[in-house]
Amino acid sequence: MKITTTLKHIFFVCTLLLAAQTFAQPSISSFTPISQLSGFNVEITGSNFGSSTSAVTVKFGGVTGTTVSVNSTKIIATVPNGAKSGNITVEISGSNSTSKSGWVYIETIDQIYTDYQGYWFSSSISNNSTDPDLSHNLLGFRYGNTRYSTGANDTILSNRNISFNAALWNALPVSKLTGTIGQAVAVYASKNDGTTAAA
Repeated sequence: MKITTTLKHIFFVCTLLLAAQTFAQPSISSFTPISQLSGFNVEITGSNFGSSTSAVTVKFGGVTGTTVSVNSTKIIATVPNGAKSGNITVEISGSNSTSKSGWVYIETIDQIYTDYQGYWFSSSISNNSTDPDLSHNLLGFRYGNTRYSTGANDTILSNRNISFNAALWNALPVSKLTGTIGQAVAVYASKNDGTTAAA
């Protein structure tokens, strides 16, 4: 009788410990960086994340990313294509979840149009093998699935039956920007082609 009662107590304590481990609520304390492009990693810190990458799902604005590594206090996850700004959500085994707001998805410009050699176009879908390396004007670009003209020469785009939202953009050296501008959007760009010998 005493052995049976002791075994029941041991079983009860083990069940409680297992339940506490299984149902421990994850918590996000921070993530860095707070904004990121698709294909790059975000580090999420917090607690009760476990240790299994297959058990952890990370969503960026509701869109599932790729879990790279996990330990009890840190997750590294890759931002997926089409992520949305909003919450970062961590789900453990599809049930326990936690979210933290303030996440900003950086959309990329995936098409550009210039007047290099009369007309030049490139995109992430079909890269142009000719790289412009002389002075030319940016005619337009696509950002967030919307195509914008820069106002430099809308006629070239129209003559090629390219639809766009007309706008007026000015290229300025970022280091020279000062003061306050109202009702405007600033787009910062940098070279990303691996060479300093060409534009």
